[in-house]
This record gives sequence, C-alpha cells and structure tokens, in this order.
Amino acid sequence: MRYLLDSNVLIDADRDYYPIDRFPEFWEWLLHQAAQGLLKVPVEAFEEVKDGKGRLVEWIKDSGRLR
Repeated sequence: MRYLLDSNVLIDADRDYYPIDRFPEFWEWLLHQAAQGLLKVPVEAFEEVKDGKGRLVEWIKDSGRLR
C-alpha cells in the first residue's frame, strides 16, 4: 500500500507536532518510507509547500524523493 501525503500533513507536522529541528528522526523516517516506495507527496502538494518559507521548504526541496 502506498500513502499519499497532502501538504497540510507536512505543514501541521512541522508546525504543531514534529518540528524538523526537534524531531529529525520523524523526517528521516518519512524519507525512508519514500525510498521504500511506501509514501509519496503529489506534485501539487509538493509545489504548494515548496513555494512557502521556512525550514519545511528547505527540507522538501532537499527531499525531492518524496515525489
């Protein structure tokens, strides 16, 4: 089964639950799941986050493997 993450999942996770600078393991886990082909971010959601500001934007730009 493959999971598709909408932009709000990433935005809310960074802002409210798992800030990138405090919980890097969560974000590494997301990348691991993506590398296994179990997780994707639709291009529209990727573009929505990519056009924002902040550490999530840098993370998603560096993590193009989610697409």
